[in-house]
Amino acid sequence: MSWQAYVDEHLMCEIEGNHLTAAAIIGHDGSIWAQSASFPQMLKCVCCCLSFGIRI
Repeated sequence: MSWQAYVDEHLMCEIEGNHLTAAAIIGHDGSIWAQSASFPQMLKCVCCCLSFGIRI
């Protein structure tokens, strides 16, 4: 199973009437391995900055 499939099929699924609004799997270096379509663009930028040691 790919990381994208895991996000789509396991993290974004509805469980007992509840569901996440966005999800992503992010590496220690800040790289995004998989994400939901609703994952915020701004958060992607924050992940990238943190991976390069930039304080925000």
